[in-house]
Amino acid sequence: MKKLNILIAAISVSLASCSAYHMSVVNSDDMTKDKSTGKFVQENDSVKITYSFYGDHAPVNIQIFNKLDKPLYVDWERSAIIVNDQAESYAGKQITIQGNVNAESYRIGRLNSSSGNIAAAATLPKEVTFVPPHSEISNTPIEMPGFAFDYVQHIDANKQQTSELQTVDGSIIRVKTANFTAQDTPLKFRSYLTLYTADDTAKSITLVDEFYISKYTKSLVSPARLEVIQSKPGDLFYISNGDIGK
Repeated sequence: MKKLNILIAAISVSLASCSAYHMSVVNSDDMTKDKSTGKFVQENDSVKITYSFYGDHAPVNIQIFNKLDKPLYVDWERSAIIVNDQAESYAGKQITIQGNVNAESYRIGRLNSSSGNIAAAATLPKEVTFVPPHSEISNTPIEMPGFAFDYVQHIDANKQQTSELQTVDGSIIRVKTANFTAQDTPLKFRSYLTLYTADDTAKSITLVDEFYISKYTKSLVSPARLEVIQSKPGDLFYISNGDIGK
């Protein structure tokens, strides 16, 4: 009986661990954060750049508004997200290929046939995007690289405090939170964008913006059930325990 109780306790702990969710709030000293949307904005006389990281696995959504009277081009092949000094290009995107394979052969006058399915991944490059004058494009080229999420394993337990969050049905749950500055944050990353105009391809414009995690929350309730994310704030992303260490 004692062994059975220990086994049940171990299973319970394991299930609780697997159901943990980790939410992170992004901040930046380089860009202005729109308080109503949580998105990050930077603009000059030529272009307006807007970033959002909302969602599962921090999809990197980039909006680019061309203020010029001439076309602007975004070179995704020479643009990247940089995490822990490792760059992941914005150029490639995986697509799924599915199809059927059918084959026939004759064997001593008798027909043999075979069929099967194939599934593969291929790279569909999106190297350059055309942005017409006074118009905007939106692109979500990649998610945050998986190794970036390892930072949640290194957050000091002593830095975490118990807090409360409201669910969509109005109930209150307890969560663990930790706040950070740009100096002690567990994760920093940069976005590197390369732009150019058609009449001056040799002279490109590079825009580099740095971001960091300013708040971390650990919850045993799925983010989809929390009131805080119903507005889909651009500065918040989340992962589950199963995403760590991939």
